[in-house]
Amino acid sequence: MTELDAAVERAARILIVEDERSLVGIMALFLGGAGYEVAIAYEGESALRRLRAEPPDLVLLDLGLPNISGEEVYRAIEERGIPIVVVTGRRDAREVARFLEMGAEDYLTKPFAKEELIGRVRAVLRRAGPRLRLDDVVVDLRTYEARVNGRLLDLTPVEFALFACLSRGGLVTISELLRAGWRGERADRDLVRGPMYRLRSKLAAAGSDLDVENVRTVGYRLTRRGEAATETAG
Repeated sequence: MTELDAAVERAARILIVEDERSLVGIMALFLGGAGYEVAIAYEGESALRRLRAEPPDLVLLDLGLPNISGEEVYRAIEERGIPIVVVTGRRDAREVARFLEMGAEDYLTKPFAKEELIGRVRAVLRRAGPRLRLDDVVVDLRTYEARVNGRLLDLTPVEFALFACLSRGGLVTISELLRAGWRGERADRDLVRGPMYRLRSKLAAAGSDLDVENVRTVGYRLTRRGEAATETAG
């Protein structure tokens, strides 16, 4: 299994954005013990850097942050289509309603138990649907969207189907791609070349580190740009 293939199998990445360090330590311990990959930001600027460098699958966000306001961080997360669970010490029902109206998936009121934290995280990730994450790309199999660093890729239905197939990692044969993109209705191998060329071009235009490699006569796979050892698509 290559490093890129292994990236598909990583547990969901949770970003904790909270300035109460003792609470962060407990949350990280609970989430790590449940098998999640945890990243931490104690204030707004580092949260925004984390979003750009390592897009998470879910953010646990305290809105009362130093430096940059939590609401500004919230907007940046929302623009990237990443689910948000607001972490708050406020028990005012109107405040909770405001968080949900802003688009938050859920909220946690401090203090909370381990079981509540894990349960809400699992529920939100389940509702968000299956997502595949490879380096700077997130493929959402529920909404049929792919994003590079939060930027939506403009893919046709066939291009998305092929990209989702490739995003599962490893070498994907021509036959598998034909079944994914055309349901096997037409067995013309040349059908794959055009969409693969466009996928490669769109990833490059979006600034992604991923590339589409053509393994001659066999199929295609995703690789990091510049690492392809054989002829590339197009």
